[in-house]
Amino acid sequence: MPGMGGYTLFKSSKEFPRARGSTLVEMMVAVGIFFLVIGVIFSISGTSRMSWNIAHTRIFLQTQARNAITSITNDFIWASRALNPDIGAELSFKIPLVDPVTDGLDTWPGGDIKWGDGVNLNNYIDYRVINGNLVRQLLDFSKAPIAGSQRIIAQHVTNFNVTLNGNQYTITISFSMNNFWGALLPSPVIYPVTTGLTPRN
Repeated sequence: MPGMGGYTLFKSSKEFPRARGSTLVEMMVAVGIFFLVIGVIFSISGTSRMSWNIAHTRIFLQTQARNAITSITNDFIWASRALNPDIGAELSFKIPLVDPVTDGLDTWPGGDIKWGDGVNLNNYIDYRVINGNLVRQLLDFSKAPIAGSQRIIAQHVTNFNVTLNGNQYTITISFSMNNFWGALLPSPVIYPVTTGLTPRN
């Protein structure tokens, strides 16, 4: 169509190059590659998250083990081998009483040490596993649990055992978890710990 000044306003469609469209096969290949890349990304993300969960589960169990060993050591170091602590799947023992006035050892008139749970005469300090938890509790003179004295020291405990080798007591504790904050782990994370203790008295 001629326009002002002799210029053509519109060109013929023959003068425009024809755009080449994508074939169905090319589109299917592109979509396949896209989903393959997305799958790889999700797979790497899932693997990373699982590795993170396993690592933090191990750290959590290490913390539980440290809490258990620290608590037992702080108590049992004052025990007396002569009083024959109960060992095996539990650990029951007595420690010296503390004189509330002098803050030293509480003794009988003849000088012998009074033994108990540190405060009460003839009571025992007891460690054992109850419902998967390592529990510290007090026992009375007949070794019956004292109400209200239970305290959870560590969680996810699967084994607790104490043996005597010469003058040293060997304490073995095993921990296990198969999920972390509700996320199921591919296999249980197991963390065993063993330590040797020799009472001072």
